[in-house]
Amino acid sequence: MNYLSKNFKTLRTRNGYSQEQFARMFGLTRPNIQSYEDGTIPKLEKYFEITKYFKLDPVRFFELDMEKYTVDTDGTTPDDMDAENRSKLLDAWFRNDEMDIAQHQLDKLTFDELKAIHIKQYGAKQQLLRENFELKEKYIKLLEEKEA
Repeated sequence: MNYLSKNFKTLRTRNGYSQEQFARMFGLTRPNIQSYEDGTIPKLEKYFEITKYFKLDPVRFFELDMEKYTVDTDGTTPDDMDAENRSKLLDAWFRNDEMDIAQHQLDKLTFDELKAIHIKQYGAKQQLLRENFELKEKYIKLLEEKEA
């Protein structure tokens, strides 16, 4: 589950903006803001523009209910996000079954960002293979001890 639509509305109302005012701040229309509050995911660039303006962590803004948790940034801005952190945002979308959103955003990634995601996934796969091999070795050892 993601809290994006709820958080957009919370962000807007906490800051005292109408949908029209909020839209104008970011070169959007009131129906754009309404659709975000209804569950439509904004384009990645617009999403980063809004989270940067309000100094919010883009991953936490997506994953956590901002009425219960702090989603403020740790000082980094979306522009400062390297490929690894952008990858974390995509991971959050994948974990929350937002596959269509993640796919749409993958199309916009640079080659270096895609490479970083691939390296991360390859590293995770290699780690799983190592752990699997170690477990098999332990299992074989236990079987040998049992037979002895």
